[in-house]
Amino acid sequence: MTTRRRPRLYFSLRSPYSWMAVDQLEHRLPRATELIDYYPFWEPEPLLRQALHDRGAEVLYTPMSKAKHLYMLGDVKRTATRFGYPLAWPVDQLGQEWELPHLAWLAARRRGEEHVLYRALVEARWHRGERIYDEDIFIRTADAAGLDGPALRSERLLLTGPAVCRHRGQLRPAPSTAARRVSGVARATNAVSTASGYAWGFPWPASAW
Repeated sequence: MTTRRRPRLYFSLRSPYSWMAVDQLEHRLPRATELIDYYPFWEPEPLLRQALHDRGAEVLYTPMSKAKHLYMLGDVKRTATRFGYPLAWPVDQLGQEWELPHLAWLAARRRGEEHVLYRALVEARWHRGERIYDEDIFIRTADAAGLDGPALRSERLLLTGPAVCRHRGQLRPAPSTAARRVSGVARATNAVSTASGYAWGFPWPASAW
């Protein structure tokens, strides 16, 4: 008898559509964190990107145009207002790196604390407009949520570069088609009707962490 695969949810701590879609999903399905496997997505830095490439995986990402970005600013504000969400738009620095919060989420998952960290980070980013990729802000946010911020920051270094591909030996070389296109988080959950486009997920199971 074939075992049915659990549903997958791809999220990004950078995306406002991901934040609202996941919140809507968890509100409508209170047991979402028990029934669904969560997968983080971010644009990796060169070391991790090369490590993934060496194992046959490909991460596809297209920078947003200025016109699309300007539209998104208004669309996110309208959508947040419709759902009654507080919104403090974060002003990101140029060249910001998103590995810290996402790799720290993977480290938190090994402790069974990933959903606590997730909620703390999205509230810091979208309710208070904080730069959660900044180490000091990340540590402060994690500590305030009752987690060990410095430890999570340190543990995420173990998941950087080639180490992330060797972790527990559970990652395997994947053909280029393994970088599967999946519906964007907002479209997949059918929670935020204004979201469009696609999200791209890494071809490894959340259970590997």
